[in-house]
Amino acid sequence: MASWIGVSSDRIARLIRELHLSGEVTVSGRSIMVSNDLLSTLYPS
Repeated sequence: MASWIGVSSDRIARLIRELHLSGEVTVSGRSIMVSNDLLSTLYPS
């Protein structure tokens, strides 16, 4: 995924950690749940 976006995996991990702290992302096991608010921000319909 990180290589697909074109940024290093540690930057992705840091981003996910920050989003996780802000409550936008929930990590359970290997699955990552993203809040609908964040999704609509990233991918406006």
